[in-house]
Amino acid sequence: MRMRAYSFVTNVCFPPYFSHYGWNGRKRQQSRHPLAGLLIIIADVRVRVESVGRTGGRNPVGGKDGRGLYLTPFGTGVCDMTNPWANIRQLSCQCGRVRCQATGAPIASIVCYCDDCQEGARRIEGLKQAPAFRDPDGGTPLLTYRDDRFECVSGQELLVGYRLSDNAPTRRMVASCCNSAIFLKFEPGFWVSTYRARFEAGDLPPIEMRNQVKHRQAGTPLPDDVPTFRSFPLRIYGKLFWARVCMLNEGQLRKFRRR
Repeated sequence: MRMRAYSFVTNVCFPPYFSHYGWNGRKRQQSRHPLAGLLIIIADVRVRVESVGRTGGRNPVGGKDGRGLYLTPFGTGVCDMTNPWANIRQLSCQCGRVRCQATGAPIASIVCYCDDCQEGARRIEGLKQAPAFRDPDGGTPLLTYRDDRFECVSGQELLVGYRLSDNAPTRRMVASCCNSAIFLKFEPGFWVSTYRARFEAGDLPPIEMRNQVKHRQAGTPLPDDVPTFRSFPLRIYGKLFWARVCMLNEGQLRKFRRR
């Protein structure tokens, strides 16, 4: 039962990776878990039920004459498609030659203290004239977005990826013009974690949690402004899981609109 549940989650969250590799990285053949599609259907049903006759001034995802389907987030803003382009946040390197943008609500707003984030930040901040992007206690503030909600609008050719090892699945993208860390990309996943320090001043979402605090090395007291976790909490996996469901659901809505 536990392995079936694991297969369900990993096939939804990491389909490009776990369709060919198991939890331990060994190559295998595995089809998508049949229950993954069931949850998409459930989400789509709720979309249709809650959107009938309730425009409320929202922009429709599909339909005609101002009527359409509206994706509701089941109590979170992760997949709010009412007007996905209404909130566009800009981020750039220190010199401004590399510019990116993220749209909509992030999957999560966290501060990570994992050993990989700390080591990666140490190496990047050690580059020539590289600007710091960590908190004073060594935590790395991140805003995580879906791949389809993030893009580099200029200077993409200046981005250089750094890995902690040759076979590491995570690349930390740095603007070579001024050695500014822009974002990190976990290749098997469908999300991008952007460095909060690179966003332009404005209304950024508040930090939701601090995770992997067992690796925190600062001698100062741990801030108690948000929940803290010794490792990666289940709510992170839940947010990623739900974000993946929303991506698949929105794909179905786009197909519906093209009919």
